[in-house]
Order: sequence, then C-alpha cells, then structure tokens
Amino acid sequence: MKFLKRMRKEHGAITVIVAVSMVVLLGMSAVALDYGNMVNDRRELQAAFDAAALAGAIDLPDTLTAAQTAKQYLRANGVDSDADVSIYFSADNRQITIEGSRDVDYIFANVFANGNSGKVGTLATAETGSGGFFADNDC
Repeated sequence: MKFLKRMRKEHGAITVIVAVSMVVLLGMSAVALDYGNMVNDRRELQAAFDAAALAGAIDLPDTLTAAQTAKQYLRANGVDSDADVSIYFSADNRQITIEGSRDVDYIFANVFANGNSGKVGTLATAETGSGGFFADNDC
C-alpha cells in the first residue's frame, strides 16, 4: 500500500527527466555538428594551402612569381579574400610557407558560444631542391 502511494506522488517525474535529457542531447549534438563542420573546413583550408605551397615552390627562387602562383592556387581552391593569409620565404628563397586562418560560422552552437563563428588556421611549407626527385630502390 505504501508503495502505491509513493508511486502516485512520483507520477510525471519521468517527463521532467526526459525533457532535461533531451536538452542535453540536443546540445551535445549541436556541438558535435559544429565541431565536425570546423574540422572539415580546416581540412579544406589545409588542402588549399598545400596545393598553393607546392605550386609556388615550382617558381622558386623567383619569390614574386611564386607568391602570385600561390595566390592563384588559393583562389582556385576556394580560399577567398576574407581569409587571413600570409606568404613567407626562407632566407635562401628555396622554401615557401603559407599560413593563415579564416572564420567558420557556427550552425547550432552559437547558443553556447560567445559569438557566431570560430577560427580555424593552418600552415603549409614546400621546398624546392636542386636535383629533382630522388628514389632509393634497394631491390
């Protein structure tokens, strides 16, 4: 009898637990989706920087042409003008380094974050050699 009275008092408690759990699960899903979006955007940025660095390294030691080629490859790979990009050369003009970042808009997590976007950044370095490609075939 006591058990039945106690059960009547707790009627509806499961609704509160489910509601709180749903809020937590939806929040975690939002963060996971936005994190995945940021990781994907960083991967795309890294691929663009890699391509630009490799293309620019072909034109070294002419740093002016190498920088122009790298910028063309960045634009061709979707790195627009709002990205913060810097191009550096080594002292002997045999190495090009491209680094930068851009903003990624949050889809869901702007409710939890201080702002509507986050920043992703990366860098890529390529070097030109004097003798071309070498292979070590110990067959």
